[in-house]
Amino acid sequence: MLVKLVSRRAVSPLVSTLLIMVMTMLALSVTLGYTQATLTRKNGETDFESAKNFMRNLALQVDDVAWVKGRVDTVHFTSQYGQIEYLSDAVQYRIDFYDGSNRLVGSNVTDCDVFMYNMPTEKYYLEEGYYEPLIIEGSNNIIAIGTNAPVTRVFAAQSSTVGDAQFLRIVLVPALRCQTYNVTSNDITTRYVRIYIPKLQPGYSSSLPKSVVLTGLDIKTEIHEAVRRIDVSLVFPMDAKYYDNNFFQFKVGDAPAVTQSISLTGDSNAELYIGMVRLDYGA
Repeated sequence: MLVKLVSRRAVSPLVSTLLIMVMTMLALSVTLGYTQATLTRKNGETDFESAKNFMRNLALQVDDVAWVKGRVDTVHFTSQYGQIEYLSDAVQYRIDFYDGSNRLVGSNVTDCDVFMYNMPTEKYYLEEGYYEPLIIEGSNNIIAIGTNAPVTRVFAAQSSTVGDAQFLRIVLVPALRCQTYNVTSNDITTRYVRIYIPKLQPGYSSSLPKSVVLTGLDIKTEIHEAVRRIDVSLVFPMDAKYYDNNFFQFKVGDAPAVTQSISLTGDSNAELYIGMVRLDYGA
């Protein structure tokens, strides 16, 4: 019987080389995946910070054009991941005017659209329930008091229950500005209270917008006499999709609220101004 002896010395280096190659490729794959995820998050963070500045500027421009018919302003932005969304009739304001006997002397119901910049959470996320106001403190009140008070609220929020998809959202929603002043003539003082609210109107849009053009369309006015109290209440027509006050977080002081009242020191002429602003967003 003839026995052949075969040398297997060459097999061991081959197996070792293959193992080293596989481990190297595995390490490269893990490193590449981590690097790609880190790069995506970093780009998303840059996108998000840029979007916050864009929405702040947009809020200022809304106030700029809303009260001058025919005025046009443009706000440019760049985005790698973000998506623009226009939400119709998301917030409804009811404004009631009462005299000294608590009789209703006038009422106005205004449906307001909302403009949003949405960042997909797979590109960048913070945490569930995240909320951050992006303009001056106190701007989340239902009524902002003062000449320099904002007429829009801008905030960032992340909620998995809101809308049809999961986004980190930056939201611009019209708000109420209230200011009071007195005019004295021939020793007679007349009190005035003015309420301003912008109303967004949809215009031209494209799937890849690079700018938003705002145009002041018209200013609707109402005047009510001998007013002593103004009540404002909120309704959220899209609460079925959880666009409610848990999302918008309107407050009076530090407490969440959907109603707010203003008591006036005497009979006042109440003037309501609704500024119509068209938004066109395209290339």
